[in-house]
Amino acid sequence: MPFAVAKALSARVVLLSGDEDALRLRGLTQLLEASETDEFDRETFDGGDSRGVDWAGSAGTAPFMSERRVAVVRHLLRADSDHAAALKGLPESALVILVADDEQGDESKQTRLKKVRSDWEKAIKPLGFVETFQASEGEARTELQAAVEAAGKRLDPKARDSLLEMCGGSLSRALGELDKVIVYSGDRATVQVADVQAVAIPSREWNVFKLVDSVLSGQV
Repeated sequence: MPFAVAKALSARVVLLSGDEDALRLRGLTQLLEASETDEFDRETFDGGDSRGVDWAGSAGTAPFMSERRVAVVRHLLRADSDHAAALKGLPESALVILVADDEQGDESKQTRLKKVRSDWEKAIKPLGFVETFQASEGEARTELQAAVEAAGKRLDPKARDSLLEMCGGSLSRALGELDKVIVYSGDRATVQVADVQAVAIPSREWNVFKLVDSVLSGQV
């Protein structure tokens, strides 16, 4: 799960992909900080409102105050991977950061977006660096534990596992719900299962799992 920031910066095109939105955004922050560019040498685009030639043109401009000129493209999945062709032959001072942000939509749209994400990953690998942010169960537990400790509290292991289960195993969803759980726990030193069950909003996958589990156990 550690993000190889230095290796990413050695490329001229970087794609931040994967299912974990929280880790992806953390990676973007780390990359921007390590690039040491200021607002004069950085421009942000929306993938749905711009083209590859726009990103290449911005990043290819000579930097003003920094060593590199950075173009950040958010909501990349709104753009077709054909735009990757415009990112070939960038100068050494250029850095294009493509961020495959999560997008809202029904199951049909999510299936289509998965293919778009895969197409982008295939298109960028020959051109630069691709980081796919995922989190194993063990890594997710460690991240949640660290987040609670940063708030000056302890996390009951059963509460941690219950939160991950309710969030369908997604670390990003769990971290989003954890903030509410911590606040709800008040002055108590330990976040408990009851806190999680009281305020955490379960994912659709968890609701389906509980329904099937109840039917199989005869709890109609």
